[in-house]
Amino acid sequence: MQRLRTIIFIAAIALLALACDSDDSTLFRADETDVRSLVEKLSADEMAGRDNQTPGSARAQTFLIGELSKIALPAFPAASGNAGYLQRYALGANVIALVPGGELADEYVMIGAHYDHLGNACDGISTADNICNGTADNATGVAAVIDIVRSITAASPLYYYDAVGWRGRRLRRLTLLCC
Repeated sequence: MQRLRTIIFIAAIALLALACDSDDSTLFRADETDVRSLVEKLSADEMAGRDNQTPGSARAQTFLIGELSKIALPAFPAASGNAGYLQRYALGANVIALVPGGELADEYVMIGAHYDHLGNACDGISTADNICNGTADNATGVAAVIDIVRSITAASPLYYYDAVGWRGRRLRRLTLLCC
């Protein structure tokens, strides 16, 4: 619980820093209830630990796209539906959404977190519960990204923002993104 509060506090500080690039004098504050809800959904047993190339990972992608599509544009607009938000490669897929900027739209800021976790391959789990839910690693990071993007879109962003949920942290591999 304390770790979640710390992460929400860090997200609020990040929002404050991001607010400085807006002409709007409103200071953004993370909605703890909403962020908690995102974390709970991402770390629910239904996500089955979000291990790469599993049904749980696919459910996490669909959930993230559902949240991001409410507030941001697909990175690949020529693709239809969820495919517009997915950068697929041999070992999985990154979820990417874009927030167009204003007067500094040719400058990019990337906000991201990995959305994958261990699935059911973590040590010390009981036989009664074999799912590694990944609340702190990294459902909280992904929830913070979504909340930050919500705050950015509520303002008049000066920069062009890339919101990225990448997978591959477990394999120590990250696909390089090119804009």
